[in-house]
Amino acid sequence: MARWFKARSTIQVRRLMGRLLGMAIVFVCVLAVTLQMGWAQSLPTSQVHPIPAILIQAVQRLDPAVGPGDYFDAIERKGVGYLIWSKFPVTVAIDELGSDRWKLQVTTAVVEWQRYFPLKIVSTPETADIRIQSKRLALKPDPKTGKLPRFRSAETHYDVFVNKVSDDSDTKHLSHRMTIDLASGQADGVMLSVARHEIGHAIGLWGHSPNPDDIMYFSQVSKSPLISSRDLRTLHRVYGQPTRLGWAITP
Repeated sequence: MARWFKARSTIQVRRLMGRLLGMAIVFVCVLAVTLQMGWAQSLPTSQVHPIPAILIQAVQRLDPAVGPGDYFDAIERKGVGYLIWSKFPVTVAIDELGSDRWKLQVTTAVVEWQRYFPLKIVSTPETADIRIQSKRLALKPDPKTGKLPRFRSAETHYDVFVNKVSDDSDTKHLSHRMTIDLASGQADGVMLSVARHEIGHAIGLWGHSPNPDDIMYFSQVSKSPLISSRDLRTLHRVYGQPTRLGWAITP
């Protein structure tokens, strides 16, 4: 398994910086996979995967009086397409080294997303699709002020790689893996909200909402939001988009 690309997203990232970075990533992503494959193989054609049934049902149950809004335009499309999963359930490994309090908050966030998206908690981080780690994050200067924040709560990053379907098959797929670094030491409600937010990134919401009532709002707010109808509608639209991930590599 050859890892060739990594990108990062944090709650503190500015939307403008994210767009500029996304433009650069598209070029780097395609160039990197071409060099790594030595021109012998090409990226899969972008195609649409079936939307998970539980997500379809969740959107159908939404109260129409709430309104049809979403923030799909804020979701980034990378060089490999939208960062979505095609094999379900998506497996999640929660760091056993985290404190009991930390693990309870993370597990609660996973269970909340399970109502709308097929996630399964496993005990094998080396093969899990999403790994959630208890980790102290290094401080980074604010891109606008240049000042160091007092605390960084979480970060999600992804790796894209070529993966064999099975040991007895030569077929390879373009795959990805998500890693969430979530700091402990936060108040329970805050840590739960941050975990919800980062899991949203990990399942495909690679962007931020401009609405503070959405779990994918770009900053922490005084009253932690729950997973909203706008979050679900946006996720549903994302899963209706084409991606190169999950499709076979062409020799």
